[in-house]
Amino acid sequence: MTVSKSLLIGGLSVPYESAKLFVRQPNVKEICLLTEERFFTALEWLNFDKDNVLTESDKKSLGQVDNFQLLLMILNGKVQNINQVEDIKEAISSLFLLLFPDYNLVIQEGGFILFNNENPSEYSIISIECFNDFKDILNAIFPVLKEGEEENYRTTTKKGKELADKFKARKKKLAQMKANEKGDAANIKASLIQEMVSILSIGNHITVNEILDKYTFYQLFYQYKRLRTKIDYDTMVKLRLAGAEDVPDSEHWLSTLSL
Repeated sequence: MTVSKSLLIGGLSVPYESAKLFVRQPNVKEICLLTEERFFTALEWLNFDKDNVLTESDKKSLGQVDNFQLLLMILNGKVQNINQVEDIKEAISSLFLLLFPDYNLVIQEGGFILFNNENPSEYSIISIECFNDFKDILNAIFPVLKEGEEENYRTTTKKGKELADKFKARKKKLAQMKANEKGDAANIKASLIQEMVSILSIGNHITVNEILDKYTFYQLFYQYKRLRTKIDYDTMVKLRLAGAEDVPDSEHWLSTLSL
């Protein structure tokens, strides 16, 4: 399903019609209280691919099971060789509390059951039939950074070389922030929001607390990407004026951003 950009940038709840729910967009501070590690753990498992999780022996018996069905089996302790299942359940439950604050989550083999806190007899079910819509909403309100390619520049002036080196060093730092290598993924990802908040605070001259209290993840990411696009564009102009050659075109910072 397609999520309206006006809802996203406005920080408004997103209609989840197939489950008869509204998905709330939490602010950045709430995500920090959840902790980034649990936040990213929940997102990864809600979007997981069974081929990256199952052992070869498990694939033989569970290869035909849908990703969502397999996730429910894992969360209900029906699959062996999966570590820290309770931590995964806690992360997903905590994220659901931010997304659906008026509901209590119960994970069953048939789906995610959400009971209304004020009237427990009322409930909604996120089942296999509407789970893909839920993932579309999640990926819309929590966009991910895309890895960029490192550019190589030839320059004819000393100033141009200095600027090119600084530009490549900044690109390398951003790549490290976005890396997802085994063994170090959690620590790198756990610094992502911190880095974006810090950069946006300095770049746009606003306080950290203002970002934490008023920005959703989408708003943070959108403004961060706009700032980054402007820096890339300004750097391209500086490099060319300083004599650097083969500098690729950068997206104009006033253009429509693709997230």
